[in-house]
Amino acid sequence: MDQPNNLGLTGIDHLMIRVAELDRAARMFARLGFTVAPPRRQIDPAALATAAGANPATTPAPLIDNRLILFTPPADSPGANYLELMSIVDPLRMPPAVTQMLSFLLDSEGPKSIVCHTNDLDHCREAMLAAGVEIGGPVEINTGWLDPDSSELIPVRARPAAPVFGQIPFQINPYETDTLSSYQHPRWTAHPNGARHLLGLTGVTHDLAAHASYMATDVFGVDVDWRGQHEALMWFGGVFLRVVTPDGFAQRYPTLDYSRERVPPFVTAATIAVGDLDVTRRFLRTNQIRHAVTATGIGVPREYAANTLLEFVPDSP
Repeated sequence: MDQPNNLGLTGIDHLMIRVAELDRAARMFARLGFTVAPPRRQIDPAALATAAGANPATTPAPLIDNRLILFTPPADSPGANYLELMSIVDPLRMPPAVTQMLSFLLDSEGPKSIVCHTNDLDHCREAMLAAGVEIGGPVEINTGWLDPDSSELIPVRARPAAPVFGQIPFQINPYETDTLSSYQHPRWTAHPNGARHLLGLTGVTHDLAAHASYMATDVFGVDVDWRGQHEALMWFGGVFLRVVTPDGFAQRYPTLDYSRERVPPFVTAATIAVGDLDVTRRFLRTNQIRHAVTATGIGVPREYAANTLLEFVPDSP
């Protein structure tokens, strides 16, 4: 399942969520029953400036940090599988070139990018440019976690790139890595709420036909399952993207809402497959987390998860 599409992408890998305060967000997701991997510095001081085409010697370095919620990928996934909590400290320090590259992260908390795995980032960038999608240079990431049991450094090497925001209905970022196993470390892929993997994402739009067709045909290279006038579903690398209208959202998530301060189209929800929905429900009740019934599971309002609606559904056998 790792054959690349026309853009060189092989599948949906993870969801990038902008958070205002990283430590607070980590506590919020821990309260929801997720194991949050320990801190690490995400990007070296010169990497962003270099990727944006600015002079790293004269460009103030924005401090960008993240924390990851790691899962064991589904069997047909070609990459990793996780939620990425991303923070920017003092974004006003960023020069215009870096601000443009990271503009998709600015303004509000919540899901900001569908990060897709590629086996060859350079080819992917060339294909996107040829398709008329302007994209920044690769950001070289070379970091890691220290395993507290063995004192072993678990390396994380990756090369993401960011298309200029606003060219694709639902923002995507391609990335490549040669340390996939590091994203599946057993210590950080076991979760008290029973979470197993990121199953899918839900985006809201006012133009279902155009935006769902674009994502399926021009970005993912997959078929669309049209589910009436208000919902479309597509699978890419073991993870789905569900695109809904506001009415479709209300049908799927009664009593829940999406971010009204953001203008569609945007991703608003993440669906997490769990081993036992009753275990998840008991955990949420114990921690006094309000939750509601959805079309296929239970949903947690976005105020508990950095403006991200979380849906928990039973994992398929």
